[in-house]
Amino acid sequence: MGPLQQRRESKPFRYRPLSHGRCRTTTVSADSRWRFGRVWHGLVLGLLVAVLSSCVYFNTFYNAEKHFRGAEKKRTKYERELGNRSVNQSARRTYEGLYEKAVRKASLVLDKHRESDLVDDAMFLIGRALYWKRDYQYASRSLQDLEDNFPNSEFLDQARYWRALCLDELSQPEEARALFRSLMSDRRPIVGALSGLRLGEMSERDEDWNSAIQQYRSTLEAFPRTKLRSQLWL
Repeated sequence: MGPLQQRRESKPFRYRPLSHGRCRTTTVSADSRWRFGRVWHGLVLGLLVAVLSSCVYFNTFYNAEKHFRGAEKKRTKYERELGNRSVNQSARRTYEGLYEKAVRKASLVLDKHRESDLVDDAMFLIGRALYWKRDYQYASRSLQDLEDNFPNSEFLDQARYWRALCLDELSQPEEARALFRSLMSDRRPIVGALSGLRLGEMSERDEDWNSAIQQYRSTLEAFPRTKLRSQLWL
């Protein structure tokens, strides 16, 4: 969006409205033009402020996303090389530091731009970043806030999935299972299959092998085209 521009005439503005077939010339007074100029100036100034404000919060969130993407790359590399003895905890601190920067930037959107259309985006980013920082309590809270305040958000199902992951890490497996099952029953292709996989993994963790096998099979039946087939196939 660019600021509106108004061409101002050097001579008094004149118009010739038609009235009963006769032409009549009307001259706008200097006082009227002065008042019009003030109103127009206020409109342009207000629009300019709105545009600048929009740019500020957009750039803030862009920087949050940038730090988050950097953290994801560092974390993925760390996890891939975890079996290598040369990998040390400094690598973990590096990606956790990037997640922290992402959280701080995204939090500015919540603190200073609560009416923007990026608030639910910021909440979702904060929840995932805090999860990978192992701050499960606050991650869960951010995701719950998204669910409560943005029931029509495009991130709603994903937020519920990540909150279930947090609940499991917070030693609340039954609450996590209930949320995973709910996502499966909603038949959402991506989070539904992920939830089924997670339920099977939780059963394996509990050494409930029969339940794990049944869970994997039921997930495959519910989502036969999922990209997780290789992980679900036993």
